[in-house]
Amino acid sequence: MQLLVGHDAAVVQWAMTKIDGLTQPTHTLGLLDTAGALRGCFFLNAITPCTAEFIIYSEIPVGGGARVFFRLAFDGLGYGRLQITAERTAHITRKQAPRWGFKYDGTARDFYAPGRDAIRFVMLKRDCKWLSARNA
Repeated sequence: MQLLVGHDAAVVQWAMTKIDGLTQPTHTLGLLDTAGALRGCFFLNAITPCTAEFIIYSEIPVGGGARVFFRLAFDGLGYGRLQITAERTAHITRKQAPRWGFKYDGTARDFYAPGRDAIRFVMLKRDCKWLSARNA
């Protein structure tokens, strides 16, 4: 797995075929497989100067790309808080977000439409396991 930088338009165009309702992200990284094919992406959308919405889509294991991405988000771009917002029925997100180190933050009723609630997970820089010395 390799990270792809500097090709935001191509990564976003590819991701729009995979992710419903995707808007132009503030920051973009592509994930390439060993053959150099685009197989995933990390996106950040700035919400405030301190907070960004985190979006990931990957068809391959992310591996060390997560460490690089979180270092970029927290240290390189200066965010102090990342959040994930997903439909309450998004079982994969509910399972994976805590594994990445995100903590459940609450439910937004009728966020997407009447009867379609959202759940939110948050990671603060100080809690990010990907920045710890053992992962250096």
